[in-house]
Amino acid sequence: MAMRTQTDYTISTFQVWVHDRRRCAETEEERRGWIRLDAWVNRRVVFLKSRYPHQNVNGLPMFALVEEDFNDEN
Repeated sequence: MAMRTQTDYTISTFQVWVHDRRRCAETEEERRGWIRLDAWVNRRVVFLKSRYPHQNVNGLPMFALVEEDFNDEN
């Protein structure tokens, strides 16, 4: 398997990883936690898409999810 660099981890690859973990959750509590994280990521993606309408936000590095000021969402 090839080595991955930090920039290889995009919002899209993070979403796939979260979905995989949710499917593999062993307890209902664990599954609910992954669902909450998934919902948060989806809200951030919607926010980023509204902020950058001409940008493929799913291709941005993962850190873009937390880079913006959360106060801008409201």
